[in-house]
Amino acid sequence: MKITVNDLSFQFPFYEEADFWAALKQFLQICRELESGRCHNVEGITRVELDKTFPLYPGGSLHRAIQRISDNNEKKYFLSLLVNRGFRPSAVEAVFLYKGKSSPVCAAARENALVSLESEAGFQKALVEGELSGQMVALRNISCRNHILLYQGILGLRIYIPNDKKHKKDRQNPYGKGKVASPMDLDGEAAQELLDRAIRIKGRLYARKGKYNYAFQNTGGCIYHGYIADDLGDDILSELNRKKWD
Repeated sequence: MKITVNDLSFQFPFYEEADFWAALKQFLQICRELESGRCHNVEGITRVELDKTFPLYPGGSLHRAIQRISDNNEKKYFLSLLVNRGFRPSAVEAVFLYKGKSSPVCAAARENALVSLESEAGFQKALVEGELSGQMVALRNISCRNHILLYQGILGLRIYIPNDKKHKKDRQNPYGKGKVASPMDLDGEAAQELLDRAIRIKGRLYARKGKYNYAFQNTGGCIYHGYIADDLGDDILSELNRKKWD
């Protein structure tokens, strides 16, 4: 799916400058997470034309805000969102109407989702309600991490949580009657990185790191745990061999 920057969310002013900067920081964090690779169904964030002269906060516009971002990495990322993304054209017949303002690009994003700056109460919700072609509609909206978790399924999010009781770090672990669990030697950060790169084969995620192959099992929603898989069939090994891992 494609995520579109909600241009309407940059058309409502903040009454306090501090609130604007807090909202902008959160907006950039959410965009980074959507593009981090953990949301596997997200093709990317499409940019729109924003009015950089609109007074977003007392005495400041988007243009002024960009100049005042002190963290160079944050500034570069924000500029990349405004310039270096695929562009969703606004030349469409339908427009999305919200509180007296209109947006063709929001209308075009109806089947996907918006990412919004929390400039107004409606943009703090997981659904932005407005009018489209004479009908009331609700567009998927992502403006905070809870929204990412809410839409985890359609976003393709993967979160690693170890099953330490079952998969020990340095040994096989007997459990149940006649069962033995494989070890998991990776720490949480390394396992998450590998899970993000894992490929789906026959309904399960597999990956390779160093001399070991790993399997990741879904334990509900977007949660996975993993373990060393040393008994894989030739068909799975063949798929793993096609990808460069290290």
